[in-house]
Amino acid sequence: MSGMEAYQRMSVIRQGKDRDEKVLVGWLHELGFIGARNSITRLLEEGALKHDNYAMHSAWISSCTPTDLRSQHPEI
Repeated sequence: MSGMEAYQRMSVIRQGKDRDEKVLVGWLHELGFIGARNSITRLLEEGALKHDNYAMHSAWISSCTPTDLRSQHPEI
């Protein structure tokens, strides 16, 4: 199994507990970017697999633009 289709298919399957979204949010918490007075106005997500990875964080991320070179989702 090889090629871009196989890569995209396996990437979607990999969306689990160790997703990039959860790792990034953890790092932002550790660095103090997330708090009572801190928020991120805009986020550009490169290599997005889902269009709504950061939807649950809309309280402190006001806008997220998911991008991918060959997305499998129409909103990316």
